[in-house]
Formats: sequence, structure tokens, C-alpha cells
Amino acid sequence: AQRHARRCRLLRLVGCRCTRVPQAQIGGIRPAFEGARPRSAGQVENALPQRATVTVNCRIFPGTRVDEIQSALERVIDNPELNIVPLDEYLSSPASEPREDVVDAIAFAVHERYPEMQLVASMSSGYTDARVYRRAGIPTFGTSAKIIGPESSNAHGINERFPIKAFYDGLDHWIDIIQTLAGK
Repeated sequence: AQRHARRCRLLRLVGCRCTRVPQAQIGGIRPAFEGARPRSAGQVENALPQRATVTVNCRIFPGTRVDEIQSALERVIDNPELNIVPLDEYLSSPASEPREDVVDAIAFAVHERYPEMQLVASMSSGYTDARVYRRAGIPTFGTSAKIIGPESSNAHGINERFPIKAFYDGLDHWIDIIQTLAGK
């Protein structure tokens, strides 16, 4: 909590707004800026910094250009004294339109075990090879066989866990998708 408060103070100094993300949404995707963290600020902890560097972690949707995100940040922060630059070269990739046969196969696999579950499109919060394939002109989609509540995940955390039943249900999920797409 102290660290969060300190980060928020720093963000306010450089003209940013700081909000808390509910635990259930950590790792989820929003179509904007997921988080910000100070990289460096001043020389000592007990004095206001004369300069500060902040990293804003932007999740960029397929089909969105980096310069669009940079322009949005500049417009929202509205401080010409700040220098907003990407940390590395990011290559944008086009979006892949969902294929009806793939969506139908996923829906079949999910509804076999969870008939009332609503399917909602989302974007992975982690890096995948999909960007590379989409840039090469290969439409790319993902699906997860991991159907569990947010209380059961903590993906990549020190207490990461995965229920045994969800693991075996996931195997059946993939078998259903593959057989449906293969026409079996």
C-alpha cells in the first residue's frame, strides 16, 4: 500500500492519474493503458524529484498503431514539457477477423461442458507468436481450455495453481475443437 501511494504521488507529479485495479482484473486486458510504474525519480527518497521517468505499460490491440497510442498519451497527459517515447521498437500487426468455423468449434467445446456459458472475445495479456503470424498474413486466433474463476488462477504468481478437474476438462476441450475443425 505504501509503495502504491508513493507511485501515485509520482504519477501525479508528472501529470498522470493513478487508479487501483481490482484483484480479479489483474492480468486482464483493457483497451488502453494497463499500468504505470516509476523507473527513476530524483536521487533520494525523502525529497521531491527534480526529474522523473515513468513507464506506462500499454497493451496494444491488433490493428492499432504505436503512434496512435503515443498521441493518445500526449493528449491525455497534456503537458508539452514531458517527453513521451516508446522504450523499444514495436511492430504493429493487423487484426484477424474471427472465422465462423473456428468460433463454432470453440462454442461447441465450451457448451459441451458449460451449456449456459457466454463466449466473450478477449485479447491475451501475455506475448504470443500471433503478432508475427498476423504480420506474415496468416490469420491467428487463440482460445484457452482453462475455464476457471479468477480465484483459482494467479497465473505466473508465486501461488499459481490450476485445479485438476480443469486440467482434464481442458484436454477434452482441445479434443472437441480439433475433431470439430478436422471434420471428425
